[in-house]
Amino acid sequence: MKKLTNLFALSTVCLAGTFAFTSVGYAATKAAASCSYNDVSTAVASAATGDTVTVPAGSCSWSSTLKITKGISVIGAGKAETIITNNAGTAVSIIKTQNDFVRLSGFRFNNSDKQTPIISIIGPTFKARIDNITVNKGDAAIGTNWSGSGATGPVYGVVDSSEFYNTSRAYFAMDVRSGDREWGKGAWNEYLGNEKALPGSDNMMIFEDNKFIWDNSLTNKNAQGALYGQYGGKVTFRYNDFSGFCTYIDGHGDLGAGQDYGTIYYEIYNNTFKQDNTHCSQGNIVWMRGGKLIAHDNTFTGGSLPFRMSVYYESDIASHRVNNTYYWANKWNGNSDQASMVKVTDSGQTSSGYSANNIKLNQQYFLKEPESYKPYTYPHPLRSDSGSSTKPAVTLLPPVLHQPQ
Repeated sequence: MKKLTNLFALSTVCLAGTFAFTSVGYAATKAAASCSYNDVSTAVASAATGDTVTVPAGSCSWSSTLKITKGISVIGAGKAETIITNNAGTAVSIIKTQNDFVRLSGFRFNNSDKQTPIISIIGPTFKARIDNITVNKGDAAIGTNWSGSGATGPVYGVVDSSEFYNTSRAYFAMDVRSGDREWGKGAWNEYLGNEKALPGSDNMMIFEDNKFIWDNSLTNKNAQGALYGQYGGKVTFRYNDFSGFCTYIDGHGDLGAGQDYGTIYYEIYNNTFKQDNTHCSQGNIVWMRGGKLIAHDNTFTGGSLPFRMSVYYESDIASHRVNNTYYWANKWNGNSDQASMVKVTDSGQTSSGYSANNIKLNQQYFLKEPESYKPYTYPHPLRSDSGSSTKPAVTLLPPVLHQPQ
């Protein structure tokens, strides 16, 4: 038989499910009998790479973690239709799916304040899509390469078209690899010497077209906003809406000499931040205590300062501190003067004036666009739903080893 090269689908319904024949073979749709953990996990176990597991509408409680270890799509009936009460802590774990496309969509997860992470993604996972979900409460809605997860590579993908209500940290950006003596060390070794691989790229998770909302139902007094990064964390946030909070984005620094490492990189653009003083503690929207930030074309309303930078500890590794950071085209209450919305302050862990002496305009940060910068393709190509991204298989650059300074 002559090999078929045109993309087409031939659907056949049989007792085993729905099958589609494409140029790369058969893909089946497996229907879970209900939204119960047992029915969904059974359908997931029977699915092969490329398959889709559909989960019907309903309200169910899960007391165990749904583990996805292959490139499949798990699709609920909708974020207001398939409702999961999370009694497991981590409700879903996506584990080392490598270059295979994996997707989680169409669920609502109701959680308690201290549960973390609700959705865990463990690398190497290079084509993950989380979309059209609602996460209500929880310490961290989404976490990547959580400490103790056994991750051996990075996590790349997209989170889109979702809603996060009253979470402590909607995304905890971390990248702790198996064997890291200091958490985040492996990710930092990959980054240093390859810094140009991140700006305008998809070599990280990208959050786009999401809503982050806090209201009077917030009960966690330790809530820290939409994005909290540490331990080698890196992420792009773009085209999102934030309302009802104050400190939305926090980039943690190192924890001192010989301790765990801080945030690597944030790219923040075309977002809308609407401050609410009800849940405001630090008096700023974005606080970077380490790593690199690119921030442009964001809109801020409210009285809090948009951007703050600090050196966290005086013993932080020099190359991990705030550096190569750029601000441009942001607006604060209609004002586009970048200098008025950027401030260097002490972290509280250093001697007075230390941050201002080590984070200086036109040395560590700039009020302009960097040369040769171009934002990554929008919308993210993985939102095509096909999983057949034209991006070639990911091969990692060898780490560039740097000794602590």
